[in-house]
Parts: sequence; C-alpha cells; structure tokens
Amino acid sequence: VSIAFDEEANGEVVRLTHEIWMRMRSDLAPGMRLTRGGRAFRINGWRDPDETGRYLVCRCEEIEP
Repeated sequence: VSIAFDEEANGEVVRLTHEIWMRMRSDLAPGMRLTRGGRAFRINGWRDPDETGRYLVCRCEEIEP
C-alpha cells in the first residue's frame, strides 16, 4: 500500500510512504531496512494489526538504496 504523510513522535518528524505487511518477528528496530528488488525501505515503526501475533504492518519510508 502506498501512502505519503508526515508523522511526528518524540519531536521527530518522519515521512511515511508505504505500509508493508510481513510475518511476525521479534527482532525489528526502528531504522532497519527492508529491500525488494532494487527498492529499499526504512522502517519507522510497526504494529500488529489484529493483535494475533501472526503479522506486522511496518510503517516505512522509501529511500535510495
């Protein structure tokens, strides 16, 4: 899903351009990157959409690889 908006948290403004769904994992940290082909995305946050522990929706910003 492609979206584009600015979000502010703790005084920091980040640009969110995509929400990327993935299987649950416990080792994510803000700033990590996801890649697909020649595209790269910086993870700015994530959430468990249905609180079942099956999936995460990562809120990302597309960046230059």
